[in-house]
Amino acid sequence: MTARLRRWLGPAVGVVLLALAVTAVHRELAGMHWHDLRAAIGATSGWRWLAAAGCTALSYAALAGYEHLAARRAGVDLPPRKVWLVGVLGWAVSNSVGHAWLSGGALRMRLYGAMGVPAGAVARIVAVDALAFTAGAVTVGGTALALDPPPPLEPWGRLVGVGALLALGAAIALVHLRPGPIRVRDWSIEAPRGAHLAAFLALAAVDQLASIGALYVLLPPDAATSYPELLSLFLAALVGGLASGVPAGAGTTDGLLVAMTAPYEDGVGVLSAMLCWRLIYELVPLVLAAVTLAGIELTRRRDRLGAVGDLLGRTARTLAPTVFAALTFLTGSMLLVSAFTPAEVERLRWLERFEPLAVLETSHAGSALVGVWLLFVARGLHRRLAAAWRWLVALAVVGALVSLGKGWDWEEALVLTVVALAALPVRGEFHRRAALGREEMSVGWAVAVALAVAVAAVVLVHGYVHLPWRQDLLFEVSARAEQSRSLRAFAVAAAAACAGLVGAWLRPVRRPHPVPTAEDLADARRIAAEAGHTNGLLVGLRDKAVLFDDARTAFLTYGASHGIWVVYGEPIGPPEASRELLWALRDAADREGARIALYEIGPEVLPACVDLGLHAYKFGEEAVIALEAFTLEGSENKNHRNLLRRYERDGIGMTVLPAPEVPAVMAELRAVSDRWLADKSTSEKAFSLGFFDEDYLAAGPVAVVRDRDGRLLAFANLLVAGPELSIDLMRFDPDAPNGAMDFLFLSLLAWGRDHGQQRFVLGMTPLAGLPDNDLAPLWARLGTFVFRNGEAFYNFQGLRAYKEKFRPRWEPRYLAVQGPLALPATLRSLNALISGSLAAALPRPRSKAA
Repeated sequence: MTARLRRWLGPAVGVVLLALAVTAVHRELAGMHWHDLRAAIGATSGWRWLAAAGCTALSYAALAGYEHLAARRAGVDLPPRKVWLVGVLGWAVSNSVGHAWLSGGALRMRLYGAMGVPAGAVARIVAVDALAFTAGAVTVGGTALALDPPPPLEPWGRLVGVGALLALGAAIALVHLRPGPIRVRDWSIEAPRGAHLAAFLALAAVDQLASIGALYVLLPPDAATSYPELLSLFLAALVGGLASGVPAGAGTTDGLLVAMTAPYEDGVGVLSAMLCWRLIYELVPLVLAAVTLAGIELTRRRDRLGAVGDLLGRTARTLAPTVFAALTFLTGSMLLVSAFTPAEVERLRWLERFEPLAVLETSHAGSALVGVWLLFVARGLHRRLAAAWRWLVALAVVGALVSLGKGWDWEEALVLTVVALAALPVRGEFHRRAALGREEMSVGWAVAVALAVAVAAVVLVHGYVHLPWRQDLLFEVSARAEQSRSLRAFAVAAAAACAGLVGAWLRPVRRPHPVPTAEDLADARRIAAEAGHTNGLLVGLRDKAVLFDDARTAFLTYGASHGIWVVYGEPIGPPEASRELLWALRDAADREGARIALYEIGPEVLPACVDLGLHAYKFGEEAVIALEAFTLEGSENKNHRNLLRRYERDGIGMTVLPAPEVPAVMAELRAVSDRWLADKSTSEKAFSLGFFDEDYLAAGPVAVVRDRDGRLLAFANLLVAGPELSIDLMRFDPDAPNGAMDFLFLSLLAWGRDHGQQRFVLGMTPLAGLPDNDLAPLWARLGTFVFRNGEAFYNFQGLRAYKEKFRPRWEPRYLAVQGPLALPATLRSLNALISGSLAAALPRPRSKAA
């Protein structure tokens, strides 16, 4: 299956399932008036709302409980209140937004990471949470089906229930019989056993029973569906909703449940109960989370809460983009539904006394237009765009005004006002400076926008099911012509949505040059020199694609292999522009059905990795020498001083050749390089390591070591970027005296110090400095083993010991991959880029209309 086909398959399945669900709802609710649904919701008594709220609280308590157990199984030693906080917040977002692995997983990665929990442990917590949720659903649903399958699921319902319970029992038996953790590729999870497993199953069952119990108490009093029947019916509908890919199964789960209960239930009662359930189980926790975010952020700024305040502040900042994106999308959908349905008769009559007809018509169409805009703005909020935040505040204010103008809908105006006020304290979390119109519209998001308008259109049809539809209806204008106004609002919304989607599809796409041009090299060298980052000068090898920001103040380089685009080092340039480049690359990779990875990045890039949904692994350590403090004095430097005196006595010296002088010695450099490669029985590398290229070396400077007869013994090209000095290509003659490279390094350290350089980068040692303890993730333990025992493949310890002779400072370097299970594929791609052919390192993106 091609990457492009996989990209479209998920949304296509979602569209089909949602279409089937909407068709079922339309069939079962044929003839229903909009006021019937409103009346059914209004008839829900207060005690049923209270009972649903109690069931919701019990469900979230159970979710927090197995979050606590999962954290303990993963070896996380944090106070229970912190784990409960993360669990409740994570599930509140996951239940409302959907895609728990993405929304809840990324949230937990950010929160637990801020508390010092390794990424591997967080992945195990997310996995255990998912397994517990699944086990609870299988236990409850399987038992209900096995004991009392409802008529819609007969005759195969009992067989499925028994089969599910047998499969769960077999899995439990396998876990107990097979010692050790469960392993999938490089990922492992310590499965619960004994009392821990019983506790997990009990809490998961309580969660399922309570959440579905909240729906059961909201059904009409005369409902014929029993609680056991609802358990199996709801879980079956939930499976279909999750398979659709629509966030939280919205629409799909509701439609499937209405269709399955149609033979013996009133569709209006079931749909009204589902809407009430989504309000109290999903929307209320999400709104409370948003309001809590605002309060936490305001309180945190007083600097009076200490460590707990910092934790809450980080939580608020982590949740802000996801929560406000979901709220904005829901708010936009609310305005669409409101614009497509009749207003309250009493309010409309009162409003006619004060408001001209033109204002009423404009407010109605404006509500639909603001609703569509909010659907698009939600995408930008999820991607932390500052422009999206400004649009949210502005549209919330405008939406509140038009809601009052089209029918005095003060409830909608209040919701929009609360959203706008809650967004004010978290302004700083939407820091990306990209224009809202420049963001790539993914297939999934485009489908979500189209479905939101389509579902609202279905509501429009049922809102006026008692009235005839005429050809001239669109052009009828009067105060009481609500059907015509709603139809015009739909036309405005559909046109705006189509224009936005078509514009996003045809928008010019910024692409990198597959091979850097001379202008690219000049700009890249300028940016690297200004940033003091020598890694950026490897762009001169021309074996990586280059991506600049629009102002050409920042750039990154990357190579593509096996469907993964690997960035070498962090983007170079101002922080804001660098973050934009990573998002631009992520968008470009998504368009091509590829994934991204970041190689040899520093700790300062890790927050951006979390925002991008990447998982970071420590990959090694880089040796850095502070030249201002470099000295050869002291007993520990005796061997260095002896080496320098011996070379001086033998008439051997080091000279740094500026760029204009390098071409004259290029033949000598190539001869030494060829002898070095032959002696080492190796071939040229690429990507993160330099290879012999005359144009690259001619950019100079180059340090050369010669004996008294002028014979070239060794050389290295120098990378100089502001205060930073490094070397890339290092070659020496196999017949050179012992210690030639040590002499070259020592001479360059002195040369750099004398020429005002502040730091000398010796390069990274792979797999060095990884954690080695019982709580370390599998990757770290495997890397440590290879570091200690992998001399047959690479001299890891020897390289570390050689660099240690110069007493450097070791700085951590990371590898960030897209997806918790993407590490093996990324390592394969990285190996191909470094050791494969140079042609394979160049990305070849497919063309697209510009």
